[in-house]
Amino acid sequence: MTAEMSPINRFTESKSAELQQRTHTAVRDMLKRHSGLIGPEIVDLISQREGKKAAEHFISARLGGLANDNSSERPGLVLYVKPEVKDEIVEKRKERGEIIGDAQIVEINPNLFSIIFSDIRYTESVGAVLFYKVAGEQDISHMILDFDKIVRIEGYKNELWQNRDYNWNGTTKQIAGN
Repeated sequence: MTAEMSPINRFTESKSAELQQRTHTAVRDMLKRHSGLIGPEIVDLISQREGKKAAEHFISARLGGLANDNSSERPGLVLYVKPEVKDEIVEKRKERGEIIGDAQIVEINPNLFSIIFSDIRYTESVGAVLFYKVAGEQDISHMILDFDKIVRIEGYKNELWQNRDYNWNGTTKQIAGN
């Protein structure tokens, strides 16, 4: 089964709009202190431009893996991994008596698979991401994956963790000059 990836704007729209508005307001307020030197039309133009630039920078950083959400707010996520990592996860779960059904694994393209976990949360740690279930007042560790095994994590509340070494489609990023 193949599928399309989630729309990118889902992970950037609300946060970038909020950042744009905050930047616009901060720049406008700062420039208004010099109202004798700068007219109100120019203040509005500059503050709008700076707000737009801040939002564009955030979107670029967000999709490049430089503005990740360090943890999910509620259970439920889609984990995007390379084919060999998908096989490793399936095998580990089989060993523990847990089966991932076909409906939970989707081939996005030959380089990328998604695995849906409706009851799992994530939190970033040093060099790895911990996936866990919440059982009552206790967290139960589910699995730990090194950063290099994860392409992307999409939480059900629009959390995003993007590996900065991979493109959105699962291919390895090329470093300029290579």
